Amino acid sequence: MFEIGWVPEVRCPGPVAIMILALQVSYAATGLRAFEQNGKIMLSDPTGSARQLTRSGRDYDPKLSPDGRLVAFCRKVGVDFFSGQIWLVSASENPKEWLVRDSGVSYQKFSLTGCETPDFSPNGKYLYYLLQFSATSGVISRVDLASGDVVAMTDAIGFRVISVGQYRGYFAAYKRKHTLTRVWSWCWLLDPDGKEVGAIGDEEAEQDFIRIYERE
Repeated sequence: MFEIGWVPEVRCPGPVAIMILALQVSYAATGLRAFEQNGKIMLSDPTGSARQLTRSGRDYDPKLSPDGRLVAFCRKVGVDFFSGQIWLVSASENPKEWLVRDSGVSYQKFSLTGCETPDFSPNGKYLYYLLQFSATSGVISRVDLASGDVVAMTDAIGFRVISVGQYRGYFAAYKRKHTLTRVWSWCWLLDPDGKEVGAIGDEEAEQDFIRIYERE
């Protein structure tokens, strides 16, 4: 199991982590590419030809499923960061849209809403996205795409699903930790249920983790 010693002097700045994790372009093994353009979700093929999947003008954070058949995305329905909804759209010639969740998700006696950085499990069975818990933190939510069941798993500033290597299906997630004297943010390895396995460290340590553990 991957472990790294705790060195409190090393710190990962939260805003930088969020910016790195919140990618706007998504690729699948099929060679397709999902991206956002003027609030619309677009899909391009290996030749570079692109077509439009959604038309609302309020869509963002697209993520292509591993098999290239679906795109998960967020849709802004209000004026603040609690107002995003999680949607799916088919990547077919005649795309169909589905609203995944239109109500809050329970976490620590709160009903959370919002949507950021959706991502699929490597087997395509689950969809994850970040709910808004506060202005500075969120909660990773898991959707079972077969049953529609939604579970809020754990707090995080941002996250990504590890798709290859020893920890395939696990998460690399930035979490904000508190002590009596300060607040600090690090990247943590989480299991598929959102439980902490161990600390990865700052952004440089995360790059080392990718190089060592995220290989075919």
